[in-house]
Amino acid sequence: MRSLLTLFTLLPLTAFALSSVSPPSPQALITQTKSFLSSATGFYSPLIPSMLSSDFVFRGGVVGPLNKKDYCATMETLGVYRAFSLESNSYGFTVDDSDPFLVRFFHHNTGKQTAPWGSFPPTSIPCTNKDVIGPTETGCVKFSSSDPTQIVFFNTGNVLQFGDVIDNNTGGLGAVLGLFHAVGYGDVGNIALIKLVRDVSNSIGYKTNAVPLTKSREEDIPSWYVE
Repeated sequence: MRSLLTLFTLLPLTAFALSSVSPPSPQALITQTKSFLSSATGFYSPLIPSMLSSDFVFRGGVVGPLNKKDYCATMETLGVYRAFSLESNSYGFTVDDSDPFLVRFFHHNTGKQTAPWGSFPPTSIPCTNKDVIGPTETGCVKFSSSDPTQIVFFNTGNVLQFGDVIDNNTGGLGAVLGLFHAVGYGDVGNIALIKLVRDVSNSIGYKTNAVPLTKSREEDIPSWYVE
């Protein structure tokens, strides 16, 4: 009888042990983060959805939270990587002291528009060949604690408010909204800063999938994510 009780006592601990994974080394996580930024985000390059966990969340300075499905659809609709040749110029990678699965970094986007940008259908911005010089932003990539090969959270667009030495041409905005300013269509980007406009655009996007979303439906955001 005592052996049976001991078995039932240990079962929860055993299940926990099986579901827990030791974090990879900081250098391994940093290498994975660099690979994601350079080759899989849908911003600098085509998406690689397999790198994102099923409960993935994206959060930008204005855009988000977006779940995996909405993030992938939105990035494909925006087509930034098809219209721009961009580099993140990322640096300062470090694993967060309070979370061994979370990598933080800085970056400042540079590049050029190289093709027409059909960013918000039916709007299409012709190829301007203008340079992009973005401000310094902070970002982070969090890997799943149950499968460290999968990314569960991606955050970018956090522009430094003070102390930035970059003379940007994006109106002080990062990520996608800054691109509008860089190519001379700042008013289009500024519209997305208005919450009412985002709400109306999202209501259309939920029904048609033809408009890039700035936020997933509340019920479709993974339950682990809390702002």
